Amino acid sequence: MATLEHTQHSVDLVVLGSGAGGLAAAATAACRGLKVLVVEKAERFGGTSAISGGAVWLYGTDQARDAGAKDSPEAMRTYLKHVIGDGYDPMLGDAFIEHGHQALRWLERHTELRYALRPHSPDYYPDAPGATQFGRALEMVEYDGKHLGPRFKDLQMPPPGMLLFGGMMVNRVDIQHFLSIRRSPGSLWHCLKLIVRYARDRLKHPRGTRLTTGNALIARLATSAFAHGTQLWLRSEAEELIVEQGVVTGVVVLHEGRRQRVMARGGVVCAMGGFAAGALAASYRPAQEAPHLTMSP
Repeated sequence: MATLEHTQHSVDLVVLGSGAGGLAAAATAACRGLKVLVVEKAERFGGTSAISGGAVWLYGTDQARDAGAKDSPEAMRTYLKHVIGDGYDPMLGDAFIEHGHQALRWLERHTELRYALRPHSPDYYPDAPGATQFGRALEMVEYDGKHLGPRFKDLQMPPPGMLLFGGMMVNRVDIQHFLSIRRSPGSLWHCLKLIVRYARDRLKHPRGTRLTTGNALIARLATSAFAHGTQLWLRSEAEELIVEQGVVTGVVVLHEGRRQRVMARGGVVCAMGGFAAGALAASYRPAQEAPHLTMSP
């Protein structure tokens, strides 16, 4: 039975959840000099983000501007209003349009995060008003998992169906090369290099260390967070927030069989996932008779 730990922990910020949202918050705070603790209930960190495509969809990124993509805030706003419909929130929409690319720029300048523009990537509703043929979708740049050091083994591994040879990750470009391996010497060479690197990795690691998509996203953010002193508690579950005079000042965590009080001078970031299917998200949606269906966990 869990017991109450009398020794309190004290940090500047507690982040609940180790997906892209949680680690982005942790890396940002750590880079700004805060003492950060990330709490993750699973045995490995990364959550659903680690097995996702890792792409982002934003207006006005540096990558889009450098590629000469034609876009405008008005076009983005028109597209969002058309696709979202009655549920469109002007304040949220304007914040996303104005600040999304600024947040990405800050992360790319201060952390290991790196994105590249995805060529020939039309919006999901290409015929909708305000849609573009390319410029908004960015994909994750591959990353070497060895930068995580001992923490590499704790990174959430993609399902077997997303891996080649039992442990090799591939991205969109790699897949095209494998499909062309019999008719293109360049593709054959590309694939051979990947296979040789994977074989070398397996001599020391349980899987390949060349990371792509969401695995690379999580590894990049985590590497930066760890480099600036962020602590990570795995197999730890947040049980309740500590509220003093109406202000959240910490959290009670079940960690290593003990209930421990963690005080957070700067607050607690709740990034536990499951938002789209929860009651909080429902409060932002217009009333509807049919149940809300979503591909988000």
